[in-house]
Amino acid sequence: MAKQRKKIVSLRNWINQIRRSNEICIIGASGKLGRCMIEHALDRGYEVSGVCQERNMSKLDAFKRRITLIPGATNDRAVIEQAVAGCDGVLTALVPGNQH
Repeated sequence: MAKQRKKIVSLRNWINQIRRSNEICIIGASGKLGRCMIEHALDRGYEVSGVCQERNMSKLDAFKRRITLIPGATNDRAVIEQAVAGCDGVLTALVPGNQH
């Protein structure tokens, strides 16, 4: 019984820690959904890092001074590792590319 209680307390602590988390990364930030996620996150007080292809960075000009932008391919491990370093959560808003 004490072991189960300890697990419940640990779970509650973990949930409370997540609720206090304040830095997130949005992968695929320049698309419609990504920009919507950025806006909602900023409105709720989160610090935001965003990953998008370099050619799409201008789509995020409205957020330029409020978020950290990491240009690069969303399938590049080094880019993603840099972007998520120190983040408490990661959201993805990716669509399949090259569908032509």
